[in-house]
Amino acid sequence: MGNQVGMKKIASAGMGYILGGILIKGIAFITTPIFSRLMTPEEFGVLNAYLSYESILAVLIGFQFAGCLKNAKIKYANIPNGMNAFFSDLIVLLLIHSGISLVIVNAFSNYIIALTGIESRLLLNLIIINCFGNAAMTVYNSFVSLEYQYKKYVAISVFNALANVALSLLLIFTLLSNDRSMARILGYVIPYVLISIYLIVTVFRKSRPNLHTIKTNSKFVYRFCAPLIPNGFAEIMLTQYSKLSVDRNCGTAAMGVYSLAYNVYSIIATVKLGMDYIVGPFYFDKRSSGNFAELRNIFRIYSRSLALISVFVMLFSPEIVKILGDTAYYDARMSAIPLIAVSYFSFLCYMLSQEEYFVQKTYIVSGVSICAMLLNILLCNIFVSKFEAIGVAYCTLASFVVMFLLHFVAIKYFLKSQSFQWSGMFADGIFVTLMSIVAELIVDELMYRIGVIIFLTAVLALFVYKNFRHIIKIRK
Repeated sequence: MGNQVGMKKIASAGMGYILGGILIKGIAFITTPIFSRLMTPEEFGVLNAYLSYESILAVLIGFQFAGCLKNAKIKYANIPNGMNAFFSDLIVLLLIHSGISLVIVNAFSNYIIALTGIESRLLLNLIIINCFGNAAMTVYNSFVSLEYQYKKYVAISVFNALANVALSLLLIFTLLSNDRSMARILGYVIPYVLISIYLIVTVFRKSRPNLHTIKTNSKFVYRFCAPLIPNGFAEIMLTQYSKLSVDRNCGTAAMGVYSLAYNVYSIIATVKLGMDYIVGPFYFDKRSSGNFAELRNIFRIYSRSLALISVFVMLFSPEIVKILGDTAYYDARMSAIPLIAVSYFSFLCYMLSQEEYFVQKTYIVSGVSICAMLLNILLCNIFVSKFEAIGVAYCTLASFVVMFLLHFVAIKYFLKSQSFQWSGMFADGIFVTLMSIVAELIVDELMYRIGVIIFLTAVLALFVYKNFRHIIKIRK
């Protein structure tokens, strides 16, 4: 009975995270057509260059702290207020990282500006502040997900999404009407500042920072997370390097168009994000009890469901791009298709990496990600000049496919884990890859796309019917 209650809680949280993510991304999705029409492709490109560097630096400042929370839960399970104290110490460490980063970027601002092309010292400082808020919010969301508290995740994320849009529009139409990229950046940064202040106050009320526990916990945190830094950096570079490559080789306007394609990619990333917040805790719960059959069955459903959703979005990509932007952005429909497949393989890799986290072989996670990153950089540099944005998108897809294969080799032949049903995953991965090519070929053929969509709808209905009993069992 206790297991059934637990499964109901997990299923409810999973739906909550996915629906919450859809709501949050839905706000961004609905408002993207507004900003793409208020901003030129060049301004859109400046914004996304800022966001790319912010994503990269957030890994260094955040030090992948979210990755150690599941293991910390096991470590502090029997210590009263142990997890609250641990979370408080993580926030202190993030503040220290941010302070050091501010000193560095201001001391070497001229060199950094020349290296990155970021326009001013103000933007450098905003990136660091932004990174702290981003890292703190990521750690908080992972912290509350340990108990499947999806309502807290939804509340803070919805506030971030709404405030982001409202402040950006306010600044665009008032104080910064002549600098719309800066208006959008400030609208993005300020909500993170407010959220980080709220988190600091809330966390320190529950558990005030203690020098002794900070020293003790920092040893565990840095020992566990240090091997994950290359992984986090590599994963960010896998997606962000493609944008920066297009920016450098094709121009800021092309970067703006390519960045719009990422808004289509974010549809699948939203569902993936909702799954991410329950996959980790669920995996650790079931893996600890040795329930491999349940793991294989649930992950089979996850993989198949996301594969079908990914292909549906690919087939609708021309219509989605038309909604998101005007004719200046229409070429994004081509790049969006392989990027959707990228999001699917990213989820598979995250799912597989849970085994490496569980056995605390985090160096495998980093090694795999670094290999994929280096391959992506090599391929992008080779193909960007000839095939431009679409070539870069397929290079990124190829890199994620290789990442998936490397995880497969490590888990099956090195760790010898029984947690995954490999034949199903390979079938789903091949299906998504082939359908990305098909979708590209018929992207401008509406009737062909409708035919494929009808066929896949029938396949989806059959899949739901065959798995209905198991889904109902989980809900109960």
